[in-house]
Amino acid sequence: MLQLLQVIGQFIYGIFFAIRWLLVALLAIGLPVYIYLAFIADGTQPQKVTDLLLEVAAHHPEVSDEPAPSAIFRDFGADALEFQLNVWIGNDRWFRVSGELRSAITLALTEAGIEISFPQRDLHIRSIDDSVSLPEKGRSEG
Repeated sequence: MLQLLQVIGQFIYGIFFAIRWLLVALLAIGLPVYIYLAFIADGTQPQKVTDLLLEVAAHHPEVSDEPAPSAIFRDFGADALEFQLNVWIGNDRWFRVSGELRSAITLALTEAGIEISFPQRDLHIRSIDDSVSLPEKGRSEG
């Protein structure tokens, strides 16, 4: 009976040992961060944007070198060009670092003169009820 208890104890210890090292490994590997940019103005050179994204990632001290950061030109959107930055960072820093990267990307785009466009829509009114009064042209409200 004593031998059976020793075998069970070693088995349980082995399981806890494996779980402990699995958690340590997961913390060391980190989490992927995908930063999706959907509103880069049409007419911008895609290579310029991907280079800028990689530069921002390379300058952040907490972005992992392995796997290496990647930036891709995802698609032509309805109103803009779409890009994505992929980086790996530690689990405990995910929210903070992803926010810092977004701020750094916004600043870098602005400094490079790359416009962050926002969707704009034209509204065409086909008919208006006669009871609705419209402001006179040229008259400003104040």
